[in-house]
Amino acid sequence: MIVAGRSQKLKKALGARADVREVSAPKPWETGDWLTRYVKGLGRVISKDAAAALVEHLGTDLRELATAVEQLTLATTGSIGVEVVNKLFRGLESQVYVFLDAVLRRDRASALRHLSALMRGGQHPLAIHATLARQFRALAAVKGQGRPNPAELARELDLTPAYVTRATKNERNFDPAEVRRAFRLLADSDLSLKGGEFGDDRPDELIMELLVADLCGEHPVATSSARRR
Repeated sequence: MIVAGRSQKLKKALGARADVREVSAPKPWETGDWLTRYVKGLGRVISKDAAAALVEHLGTDLRELATAVEQLTLATTGSIGVEVVNKLFRGLESQVYVFLDAVLRRDRASALRHLSALMRGGQHPLAIHATLARQFRALAAVKGQGRPNPAELARELDLTPAYVTRATKNERNFDPAEVRRAFRLLADSDLSLKGGEFGDDRPDELIMELLVADLCGEHPVATSSARRR
């Protein structure tokens, strides 16, 4: 699947070779109905109450909801009810935000501890990975920008303002080279989680632990200070 956005040229080029679907974002109050149709398109059923609960827990960002649905379809069989949604996602946002804060502070021990708690709680590694990727996209956007308006930049990036605020607070912990390295780590681990070009038989949990450990690493300032001593 390719998302072409507003590129008419790309849509025209693809039109002769593939089925092109126009995607329009639902209004916030229509997100529950969109979610019900999306799950149906995957060959599963989610109740209206469960769809409404998922939107209440995660908000109306369609990519975050799609990632959550992927986790739900992996973790359940049959119809998806409100009980399983509440079990997997109640309080999830605050747990994820604590984890992201620890990663951006480069507090490796805390980040790994919260990562383990998220996975024990049923959060799928791909969902956690997607959240990390969004956070580092925000971090890349705020580097060298002073103190951008969180709401405006969040709209440009199609993220919630919390990602921008968190990135602005912690951007000094990563220099530009480290941000670029983070994206390479994220790309490599994404490939590994999805099997890799030649297959990857490492457990998903291990792939995520190695990713988080590498993202936190050792702050270069601390390394330089140690050398001076």
